[in-house]
Amino acid sequence: MNEEYRYESIEMALRAVKNWGGNLEFVRPDLQTPEMVMIAVRGNSRSLEYVRKDLITPELAEIAVKNWSGNFRFVRPDLQTPEMATRAVNGENYNLKYVRRDLETPELVAEAFKRNNLSHIPFHLQTYEMVLEAVRYVSSYFLFANPDLQTPELVRLAVEGDWYNFKRVRPDLQTYELALIAVKKKGGNFECVRPDLQTYELAMEAVKMWGGYIEGVPYHLQTPELAMLAVEGWGFAFEYVRPDLQTYEMALMALKKGGGTFKFVRPDLRTSELALMAVKNWYKNLEHIPAHLQTQEVIETALKKDPKAKEFIKVKERANEN
Repeated sequence: MNEEYRYESIEMALRAVKNWGGNLEFVRPDLQTPEMVMIAVRGNSRSLEYVRKDLITPELAEIAVKNWSGNFRFVRPDLQTPEMATRAVNGENYNLKYVRRDLETPELVAEAFKRNNLSHIPFHLQTYEMVLEAVRYVSSYFLFANPDLQTPELVRLAVEGDWYNFKRVRPDLQTYELALIAVKKKGGNFECVRPDLQTYELAMEAVKMWGGYIEGVPYHLQTPELAMLAVEGWGFAFEYVRPDLQTYEMALMALKKGGGTFKFVRPDLRTSELALMAVKNWYKNLEHIPAHLQTQEVIETALKKDPKAKEFIKVKERANEN
């Protein structure tokens, strides 16, 4: 309801509504009368949305839905009739979700399911045959399917059609073969794979697609080869590499590709060369470089990138100099 009410009396509101039914939106609920709302809805059927609920009558609801089926969602359940529900669903299939339970019929469901659109069919009205038909038509309709109706055949069809569907597959229906299909289509699906089905092979498929997917790979599946592949693909992947797998070469590559990764380098691998590479990429890396590695060259390079680097100088005498 619009809070910007414009009329101070019933007379003013009635004149406005007679001029245009849509003005009912700006009438305070306590000023509405049966005559006024009838005039409003006859003049502009979409005004039903703004009618005070206790003023909606069977006649008013019938007029409103007949003129625009989208009004059905504003009709009180006790005012719904079989004929009104049929008209509403025939006009807009999404209206099925507003139909009173005792008025739901196979015919209404069939009407709502035209063009195999499953998105407006409530779970309790779905059947396996309906879901299968919908997913065959548009695989993404799987997202609207009742999880209780999932079968091995259905989830395979859904995942082969659209990688995103793997996220909605019930864990008990996941198989290694299905997980491999999903991960090959989209590496990010690895994190949705049931832990007992995750393998090095699956992890490698994911990281081949994008290095950042190593974030979802548990430490026990990470190897030097996998870690290097990830960092080669995306420098920032270095953050998610198991610390004991880090190497100097890997750290150097990460810094070349992703300037903010110095703080993740294992302390025993840090050198002035890495420190210099880090500040060349991003002056704020100086904050994470220990004092003994903040050489004059490192500091000067950081300051050239941005004078604000001065606040990260840890060697007092050099800070004073600069």
